[in-house]
Amino acid sequence: MSKIMHNEELYNFLMYSVFGIVDEDENLDKKIKCAHRAYRDLARTLRYKYSSSELEHAKKDPDVAKFKKDRDSWVKEICEELINSIEGFPKDGDFNQWHKDKCGELIKKTKGKDLFKEGHSFTWGHAQKWLNMTLKYLWLMDLLPEEISPRSLHVPIDSYILDALKEKPLFEGSIKASKYNGQAWSAMSEDNYKQLQSEIRAMPKEENESPIEWEGRVWIKMANKGNSNKSNSK
Repeated sequence: MSKIMHNEELYNFLMYSVFGIVDEDENLDKKIKCAHRAYRDLARTLRYKYSSSELEHAKKDPDVAKFKKDRDSWVKEICEELINSIEGFPKDGDFNQWHKDKCGELIKKTKGKDLFKEGHSFTWGHAQKWLNMTLKYLWLMDLLPEEISPRSLHVPIDSYILDALKEKPLFEGSIKASKYNGQAWSAMSEDNYKQLQSEIRAMPKEENESPIEWEGRVWIKMANKGNSNKSNSK
């Protein structure tokens, strides 16, 4: 029979397996790892110039090796800048304006970089996911700056959240699941994102429940439902 682990050991295992965080990490390192984990949440929807299988053999092709180095450098740069911006959020600052500016900056960071397949790019949907998930992880780990109120946080938009909302009034007509106004979350425009966040914030919620708390509850429900449907279809 294996030895029962203490709660602290279980927590440390969780932090390392999900975020790569170890107990001796400084808070800044933990925050940057939260941003990198947020990147992984959206990475599968990015249409990079080279496929995952091609990147696995980067050592055999100088062009692929250079691309991988440039991509990894871009991801590292974004993660560090995200945390610096979050840490520098001004007291009494306008969170929504700051959020809009930051998403715009993330998109600009891809301009002139030869990272994506022809016809594909880094979208507002990608930017909101990276920023919103970073903020969510910081909030969950009690690393969110006190200048940013948890109630001001935006809901990270993904397919589960769109599925949860598909029968609501904002999804009038024959819009398919996982789309809003015909757009998948990873292709979402700034205007659609802004409208969707406004609708979510106005929705009825449980007593004293913030939008980010609502998202956590609903996301788990939809993810579990999705996994159950997959199991039943086998």
